[in-house]
Amino acid sequence: ITLTSLDMEDPQGDKAIIPLLEQMGASFKIDRDSITVKKSKELKGARIDCNDMIDALPILAVIGCFAEGQTEIVNAAIARKKESDRIEKITTELKKMGANIEEKSDGLLIRRSKLKGAKVQAHHDHRIALALSIAAMAVESGETTIEGASCIKKTYPTFFSDFTSLGAFLS
Repeated sequence: ITLTSLDMEDPQGDKAIIPLLEQMGASFKIDRDSITVKKSKELKGARIDCNDMIDALPILAVIGCFAEGQTEIVNAAIARKKESDRIEKITTELKKMGANIEEKSDGLLIRRSKLKGAKVQAHHDHRIALALSIAAMAVESGETTIEGASCIKKTYPTFFSDFTSLGAFLS
């Protein structure tokens, strides 16, 4: 998958996820205005200070479910004051899918998990809905229904068409 029209020089904190994922074992080809995700070896769990990329907490929780060993997300208490309490909500919803995830006061502890399809909630939070969409694509069995997923349109109006082009089935 290649993501284009990216400004790798802008100060957006979420870009810190790229070197973090590389540390965990992911592989990318980074050009001036694009990133290509390459087939990677198995990801390894990590201790992640989420303070500078707080909005990435939900997707980092999902990634932690697929990483070998344990992933610990720390320094993320502010995530409780976003569109939803993201620490609580991603924990609740990923547990429905079978995740071995534990809520901490300022973060999460996630162990490798075999996720299965489930009925989950977006909680009116586009970041929760986006992360659950990725989790749903990687379940070992079953279908996932994300109630309230339309909140994704807030920040990513073409998400559903882009997601189906990657093989997602939407009903």
